[in-house]
Amino acid sequence: DNFSSLGIYIIYSKGNFLYVNPKMAEIFGYSFGELISRQSLLQVVAEDKRKFVDERITNCLQGQGKNLYFTFPGQCKDGSRINVEIYGSRTKLYGKLVIIGALRRLNHLSG
Repeated sequence: DNFSSLGIYIIYSKGNFLYVNPKMAEIFGYSFGELISRQSLLQVVAEDKRKFVDERITNCLQGQGKNLYFTFPGQCKDGSRINVEIYGSRTKLYGKLVIIGALRRLNHLSG
């Protein structure tokens, strides 16, 4: 079932989490509680790509394109890196601009 492999998220400014499903945590090797306590999607982005991902999120929230779609190297709890693909769409939720979307693991990366 393809849908069961998707991490689902709702984020707002700076990639802060409003919601994640348990699969999102599992993708990065965290428990649900651990991932929520990380507070931001940027915390599971490989450090050298955080600025890139932050800019894409900010641009989407500020109206430079309604949708997100890109790949980035994720940083797992154990320090390993994985390649992930993220999709998202900007919308308003309770008066706040948010991005609702899905993320999936593509494959293992070395290092």
